[in-house]
Amino acid sequence: MLPAAPRLTRYVFGGAAFLVASAGFFSPLVTTPLLVAGGLALLYDAISKRRWPVLPGLVGWTGAALVAWGLATALWAFNATPIPVKALELSVIAGLAFLWLDASMRIEARDAESMERGLIAASFVAGSLLLIEVATAGGIHRFIFAQIYGAEALMAIEILNRPLTLFALTLWPSLLLLARRGRWSIVAALAVLGVVTVGGLHGGSIRVALVLGVLAAVATYFSPRRVPKIFGAAAAAFFLAAPVIIGQIATPDRIFRVFQHVPPTAAHRFEIWEFVASRVVERPFLGWGLNASRVLPGADAPYRGVGGPLMSLHPHNAALQIWVELGLPGALLAAVLVWAAFAAVGRLKADRTSVAAGVGLITTALTVANLSFGIWQTWWLAAMVLATALFLAAVRYPAAESDR
Repeated sequence: MLPAAPRLTRYVFGGAAFLVASAGFFSPLVTTPLLVAGGLALLYDAISKRRWPVLPGLVGWTGAALVAWGLATALWAFNATPIPVKALELSVIAGLAFLWLDASMRIEARDAESMERGLIAASFVAGSLLLIEVATAGGIHRFIFAQIYGAEALMAIEILNRPLTLFALTLWPSLLLLARRGRWSIVAALAVLGVVTVGGLHGGSIRVALVLGVLAAVATYFSPRRVPKIFGAAAAAFFLAAPVIIGQIATPDRIFRVFQHVPPTAAHRFEIWEFVASRVVERPFLGWGLNASRVLPGADAPYRGVGGPLMSLHPHNAALQIWVELGLPGALLAAVLVWAAFAAVGRLKADRTSVAAGVGLITTALTVANLSFGIWQTWWLAAMVLATALFLAAVRYPAAESDR
């Protein structure tokens, strides 16, 4: 029997709470080693206490089924490389997510309290650093970039999208911790910092995601049982109908007729989505296989708008990527998963503030997932798992009497 490590969960969650946003400002890929190191520590803690984790309800089982189906589709994704590596990454991430989410729902209230200072401090640190980037047009990252690659190297401002995303995700558990303690003046200060930072930096998808998240949270606050069901149903419907919505309704031609001044990056995104939707139709039932987006026929065709290929790595849309790679079974499982996530938050035995923050977090993450990053990127999967775990742990934090 392994010797027990008292309060190990406390240190794991406390460390993650501080490092995700603060260290993530300098290196967003830090979310992956954080997930791995914390997951191994939580596994040790579970073994030493002879307490075996359990899958968290429908969310856990559906997520496991989606990963299993994704691994199965690797059998016919013969052109996609490196499939063995990606399959191993997904398997490991799924197992670690299982450990983190289980621990977040078992954490004791006194251990959850250890996250408060770290998470709130990290939000203010990351927000302040990003605010400096707003004022200096990315001065901090430009300086770091020049030290690594030389003074003549050019840095794309889009490099700030990842740290900005980590800040936006961790903002929800931070605000929840403050609100549950009735510290509304600090809530207001952090919210203003978030608005100024996200509004001032390049990153339209994160800006849209946070706005939708705030609107969803406000609506949920006033109807904490009904709104999660509505949002869950809408998200599930989008995942199921994405190829039709994007391939037949919101086509680039129609978008460009309605909006005459579409930014080049957004225009490119619409072209990518139309292309991927056309590939979904070719293999709608089984898909092209795990991670095959990068090698879809025609993806390497020159794109007239910004140069380079039409689509180099992924569709920048989680629903379309799941459809084109995993087919109808993957889309069905993804739809159930997002519905189950909203439903689980709606069933939380917690105050309305917690439910509202949970819906805001899910809405923000789903919006970013369908506008920006590849769904299988390990740092992004790790970021979503860690943000969810921190939120669930924050729900365990004692609430002020007036909010119960």
